[in-house]
Amino acid sequence: MTHIETTCEEEKKARKDFKEVKPGDPKVADEKLEATVRELLALRRKMDEDELKASKLKAVIMNAMQNTDTLKSKSGVVLVSWTQGNAKNNVDYKGLLKKYKVTDEDIAAFTTVKVGSRVFSVEINE
Repeated sequence: MTHIETTCEEEKKARKDFKEVKPGDPKVADEKLEATVRELLALRRKMDEDELKASKLKAVIMNAMQNTDTLKSKSGVVLVSWTQGNAKNNVDYKGLLKKYKVTDEDIAAFTTVKVGSRVFSVEINE
């Protein structure tokens, strides 16, 4: 399956141009912009409904596949693959720090803060 790019250039540019929050009064939306926000909210709700429907369809397929890794059509075309996930190492940092008696000061000396990107959230609660 070929995936499409789902972030338009205008959004990428806006995220780059306005990556920092600057103090000040909030912007006030005109009727057209408010309608755009409401349209986005409706679209997101529809996307959630579609995602739930897709999940239900995947469940049907997964239950049919059970423990196999491939689903083929009668003619031999691969329809679905459901492969084993990658192995992942997990380090018990709490136990490691305790074993080597690492102090809070040691941790602070090697800790840096990195601010993540802004979070865009539609907040209409009616």
